[in-house]
Amino acid sequence: MTRQFRLLGSLLLLTAFASGANTFQAPLVEKSLLLDAATDKATVVVGERGHVIVSTDGGSSYQQRQLPIVTTLTAVDLRDDNIWVAGHDATIMHSADLGMNWEVQLHEPDLQRPFLDILFFDDKHGVASGAYGLFYRTEDGGKTWQSEKHASLLNPLDLEYLNEIRLEDEDFYEQELSSILPHLNRLTRFDDRLYIAGEQGLLAVSDNKGRSWERFDVDYAGSFFDITPVTNDTIMAAGLRGTVYLKSVEGTWQRVNSCTTSTLNTIVKSDNDTLVIVGNNGAVLTVDIPKLLANPDAACTTNGVVRAQLETKSAIATLINHASSMTAVTSDGLQPLVVK
Repeated sequence: MTRQFRLLGSLLLLTAFASGANTFQAPLVEKSLLLDAATDKATVVVGERGHVIVSTDGGSSYQQRQLPIVTTLTAVDLRDDNIWVAGHDATIMHSADLGMNWEVQLHEPDLQRPFLDILFFDDKHGVASGAYGLFYRTEDGGKTWQSEKHASLLNPLDLEYLNEIRLEDEDFYEQELSSILPHLNRLTRFDDRLYIAGEQGLLAVSDNKGRSWERFDVDYAGSFFDITPVTNDTIMAAGLRGTVYLKSVEGTWQRVNSCTTSTLNTIVKSDNDTLVIVGNNGAVLTVDIPKLLANPDAACTTNGVVRAQLETKSAIATLINHASSMTAVTSDGLQPLVVK
């Protein structure tokens, strides 16, 4: 199964919170603000105003699905015919038939926090993450969701502060923990490990499906929007203002010249030796993996990173990678992308 992801950063702040009944069937839905996509038996794309569009013919055509709650959707995961979507108002919805029928599994508008990603390990066990440390888990396919707070995702100074006040007042500790946890932007599964990327320089790994975390030591305090292993022993992270970092299994995190100052949202593997990183302002980075690993300190282009741009300059959330083509999921809908 191939997972794709959502547009984060400055564009997400522009999406509106809204709730109501039944998604409006928009004639120009494929040109609306779209924020995430997933591909398995079908391709599912989600976005503003509860838009969900589904393709069962390899992306040649899409049909909009009607949902019971209208709210901006930021994330989708797909397993066979099962779709889970997540978004604003702490909302999670599920369909067992590729979007023909839906059930609301979680909807907590009083939290005033959006989910930013959702990931299922199998048909029963899944997790969802979001703003201000929002983290929920299900082990029954989403029939019930339990909230978790992970203090280990805090930066060391905040964690030290919390541990000090916990000795004096447990209730105040819980209150502070809920207020200072960072935004949890991206969940990435690789073999038996789960990675997470977020604000305040957060990059972390879990060996037990997110029940506990080990935070990486990165000399960067800005936001990361994606983290993914690019080889069996090398991890890449990307984020705010063109930030890209690379780490070997035994090494430290090293900054890479990305050739851009545009915020980078998603890292997608094009083939065994090529990555595509996409972001705001239509940024498209093509990365020659062997060349980059051999020359991580080199200047732009020399290090295997080549920058291009969508003609429309639309912010790109992610890519849909079909067998013979790529499609950019953007702030202006679906757009074909040719990677050179």
